[in-house]
Amino acid sequence: MLLHCVQVYLALSRRTFFKFAFLWCGSRRLKFANLSVKQ
Repeated sequence: MLLHCVQVYLALSRRTFFKFAFLWCGSRRLKFANLSVKQ
């Protein structure tokens, strides 16, 4: 039971980590796009 809870926690944390990484990469990409447009 404890192992199952750990697996669920790792799965959820991994999903949120990927979500934050995706959002961070997306914002970085938008910043680079805006910079290239300004130049």
